[in-house]
Amino acid sequence: MSFDTPSLVSLNYRDYALEDYTDVNLASLVEARLDILYSIRIKDPDLSGLIIGISNVEILHLSPASADVWRVTQAMLPFVPSK
Repeated sequence: MSFDTPSLVSLNYRDYALEDYTDVNLASLVEARLDILYSIRIKDPDLSGLIIGISNVEILHLSPASADVWRVTQAMLPFVPSK
């Protein structure tokens, strides 16, 4: 999956975790709501491209399912310095 929308300011995304997120360009993103579900059909979901792509977000809402997928896939959350 690719998100090449550099002017997007708000994202409401719900889907199953995918094997790869390529070309995630969300440079202007202010708020993101993620509801990412785990699927047994996808053996090794990789959220790292998505996480890097939303690293500029100011407000992040994660559903409990999204937090669980991050835990299961052992994706690393980016370090975001406080302002």
